Amino acid sequence: MARITRINWTHAGKPDDAMKPPKKSKPSSEVKLVRSYEPLNKVTPGTREYLVTETRGVLSRMTFISMADDANRQPHFPDPWGIYNDVCQELREILEQNDLPTDKTRLMPEELDVFEKRLCDDEVLWYYDVVHSTERLSEARLAGDLLMALIELGKLEGIDDYILHFGTAMFRYGEFRVSQINSLATAGAAAVSGRAAGPLAKSKKRESIRRIVWRRAEECWQSSPRYIGLVEGTASEIARLVNADLVIAGLASKADRSIKTIGDDIRAGRDAKVFPNWPIRRDT
Repeated sequence: MARITRINWTHAGKPDDAMKPPKKSKPSSEVKLVRSYEPLNKVTPGTREYLVTETRGVLSRMTFISMADDANRQPHFPDPWGIYNDVCQELREILEQNDLPTDKTRLMPEELDVFEKRLCDDEVLWYYDVVHSTERLSEARLAGDLLMALIELGKLEGIDDYILHFGTAMFRYGEFRVSQINSLATAGAAAVSGRAAGPLAKSKKRESIRRIVWRRAEECWQSSPRYIGLVEGTASEIARLVNADLVIAGLASKADRSIKTIGDDIRAGRDAKVFPNWPIRRDT
């Protein structure tokens, strides 16, 4: 007698669905895309064209666009050899800042006795010095490694026909790697910028904000003398105008400046003798 095997289904749906791996959810980007448009000045009038800059954290890219319906909107990619030279020069500056030689540094050729072995070719003596004067994975070593690789790339026969492809691939690879740490890099850059600003920058910002408050307070007292010397009443009256001025001046915070804080700004002006003939009132 034939044997009958019972199959117990533990997965709702077709049998093939049980063998498929679960779908992975797409990670959401923590850094928002910021896009800005800069109109291009043209000698002759015509269709408006713009240089579009797209920024996501520490990544940035530019594109030319035209408002013409039949315009060819190709990504903007500068001269590859120009970029090559700029990158090489940046690497040389990093090495020089660390008191290290570059391919442009004049070094004396090695003088050898007949029994000595040449350590390297004279044209790469600079790289030999960099390797033996730096630690692995340090910024200076990485700069030397990349400079040496680019120099060797630039010497390849027929490289002119492929430099655009090499450059594009290098930039896309760099953007891909940076995108994986974009959130951390952006947070770190913001933290460094905040520490660099320090108390002096914060003090200057507070002074700029208070000057706006003081100007609005004086305007209020000129148009409505009943508010002269009344801190809280003046602060309440000018709060909307002050916050609008702060937005225009680029000094606004996420939340509006409160009436209490504006009142403190007015008191600071009174204590600093900004307002002459300050009257004595009850709520001051």
